[in-house]
Amino acid sequence: MLQFINIGVSFVLPILAQDYLNTAPFTAGLILFPGSLLGAAIAPYAGRLLDKRGALLPLTIANTSMFLGCWLFYFGMPILSAGTMVLIYIFLRVGFNFGFGNTLSDASKQVSLEERADINSLFNTFQQYAGSLGTSVLSAVISTIQLQGDSTLGMLTARGSQIDFILLAVLAGTGLLTVFICQHLKRKNTSMSSFKEL
Repeated sequence: MLQFINIGVSFVLPILAQDYLNTAPFTAGLILFPGSLLGAAIAPYAGRLLDKRGALLPLTIANTSMFLGCWLFYFGMPILSAGTMVLIYIFLRVGFNFGFGNTLSDASKQVSLEERADINSLFNTFQQYAGSLGTSVLSAVISTIQLQGDSTLGMLTARGSQIDFILLAVLAGTGLLTVFICQHLKRKNTSMSSFKEL
């Protein structure tokens, strides 16, 4: 879900910037640059947080940030500018980097040493599928709205993008719920194991 949202937003924003805000293609691409840079810079800190506090906190930060970021894009559409897009994307992308690497790290702890290579291959494969599925679904939504042709291209793109942001917010909310369910199940299994030892 994280990669679906990440690649999906990275696909939608330049299109939205060009069609809705009438920015140049180069400027539309640069909107993603600060968020990507700061997201990469935060990754080592996110890893240290996983080591110190476990997976719950960084994964909660990641999914909450992406959930709120998608809603900020949705509700902020009427006042959206290139600057606000940069700021919201930084918020969303920093959150993504709290969860992306830590998801793989936490999954690796749950399996034996022999299975870790399989986990890595599985994750890399699913990341590729999630990214391609994200761009396919979100572009299909925007294209479908644009084909209605009952308004300007910019307004139709904005309308399609808002639907995309709702879809992405639902996915981020599902990811957040999954984190809490997994944590609850982990605690339950730990307490059951302790009870059996007694």
